[in-house]
Formats: sequence, C-alpha cells, structure tokens
Amino acid sequence: MKRLCVLAVVLFTAPILASQAPDGRYGPALALDSKGTDIGPWVRQFVVQVRRNWSIPSDDGSGHVVLTFYVTREGHLEELTVTEAAEVEAFNDSALAAFSASSPTQAIPKEYPEDRLFITATLYFNETP
Repeated sequence: MKRLCVLAVVLFTAPILASQAPDGRYGPALALDSKGTDIGPWVRQFVVQVRRNWSIPSDDGSGHVVLTFYVTREGHLEELTVTEAAEVEAFNDSALAAFSASSPTQAIPKEYPEDRLFITATLYFNETP
C-alpha cells in the first residue's frame, strides 16, 4: 500500500501554496502572513529542511497532527506544541521530531517586521487536507 503524507504549514492570513515533490508525493503546503516582506526564499528553505528531517512511520493508519510554534529572528523554534494529536502515537512523534530537528533554521529575513514568526503546522499521514 502506498502511503500519502502531507505537511501543511499555515499562518492564518494568507493563501496556501502547495508543493509536490518530483516523486509525486505532496510535501509541505504553506501559507503565511509575510507582513508585506518577501519571505518566499526563507519559506522554501524551511520546507526543504523540515522535509529532510521528517521520518515517516510505516504505520498503515491515518490521521493528522497539528503543531504550533514560533520561529525567532535568529531561526530557533520555540514553544513547539502539539495542539491536535493523531490517534497513532508514531505520527505525533514523527511530527515533533521533524520540527525539533529543524531547529535552528535560517534566520527570518531582517525585513520581517516582528521578532518572531508564529506558525501552525499540520502534518497529514495517509490522508489529504
């Protein structure tokens, strides 16, 4: 059975930008409030970093995990919290590990007007958004 896993990182005020990897698997779908700055390159790098650190469990169940966190100006992830857990504990562990291993990431762009960027991330396991 082919597993489908999708990561959606959402900041509540912008449209979702979906991405599909060359292998056909969907990866991070991001939406964020750029506050009028060009943070597209930062977002693309962050998606690559999280995808590289995401070890997808072999469980045949399905579900999703919702995480919230802040990225500091220096690129450290803070207050990483599971706000909606999946029934399959391996999915929760996988989601937390992907983001924990992605800290630090690159610094948020100096043009971004705030010191921290709030992110809500949803990782889908064997289901689509």
